[in-house]
Amino acid sequence: MSKKLTFARYEAVEKVFQDLHAKRTLVHFGSEFSQYDVLAWLLEKITGKATIIISSYTASEELGRMLSLLREHGLVEKVNVILDRSAAHNVAFKYIQSQTDGIRLLPNHSKTMVVIGDNCAAAVLSSANMNGSIRTEQTLVTLDESIVKQTWEQLAKIVS
Repeated sequence: MSKKLTFARYEAVEKVFQDLHAKRTLVHFGSEFSQYDVLAWLLEKITGKATIIISSYTASEELGRMLSLLREHGLVEKVNVILDRSAAHNVAFKYIQSQTDGIRLLPNHSKTMVVIGDNCAAAVLSSANMNGSIRTEQTLVTLDESIVKQTWEQLAKIVS
């Protein structure tokens, strides 16, 4: 990657999760950033280029734009997305789909990401959907291998 990622809420994500390597798991309750901001920061600062599974009730065009940017920066090996079946009616659905390696639609309300990177792996468990709405949400980010493995295995069953 030749150029560092920059986006509006990068510093807010950095401030909250900068001690992730040392503490292994961090929990945040606040409204400073979205989940796709967390994804971008994780890829650049923690995991490196990665294979990703994202699960969300809904998603917005911003997710598609962020995935496109992350691919341009060489940070995405593969990305699969699980959304609630109602997301198929979202005007941004086809665009989001074009930025992924696969989308599964099913009755879904989970908000989870697993990032398996060149440097390490991480899981994100959150109350937030993959959209640009900045609301007060809770986000847990962990490098705990057991949690990452269990979460990956469960999500991988759905996307395979």
